[in-house]
Amino acid sequence: VTGTTVTLTQDVGSVQDIIVWVNAVKQDYTNYSLGGSGNRTCTLGGTLVGTDVVEVCYIGKTFF
Repeated sequence: VTGTTVTLTQDVGSVQDIIVWVNAVKQDYTNYSLGGSGNRTCTLGGTLVGTDVVEVCYIGKTFF
């Protein structure tokens, strides 16, 4: 992952429907935004480099 955006695999209603970690540090939902079709583009407050690990937990919905 590089740049400032991450493409999510599921539609998201709002930033409060997900929890984002970057390199095992939980991000406050005011530090990222959602946009694009289905809010699948997550724009982070900082720039990612190739070694960064981004994890997203969907808490607003259950997917099967």
